[in-house]
Amino acid sequence: KEGPVTIKVTFSESEITAIDILEQNESPGIGDEALKRIAEDIQTNQSLAIDVMTGATESSQAMLDGVEDCVKQAGVDPALLKDEK
Repeated sequence: KEGPVTIKVTFSESEITAIDILEQNESPGIGDEALKRIAEDIQTNQSLAIDVMTGATESSQAMLDGVEDCVKQAGVDPALLKDEK
């Protein structure tokens, strides 16, 4: 992980509707791609039970942790999104 990752997560009443990466300093082609893929997987699956990307574990985990924090800030228990779908 090269540095902080700043994201914005948008919610509807029942789902995550968008995950935007506002700022990141991850390695081009590796870490930055992991951030994008993990964000897409979280939104597609509506789940935090996503496998990290091999070779970009720290970047993947940064995205998972960031979305979990946003879920908490939205007043939702992140455990609800950790079950395998």
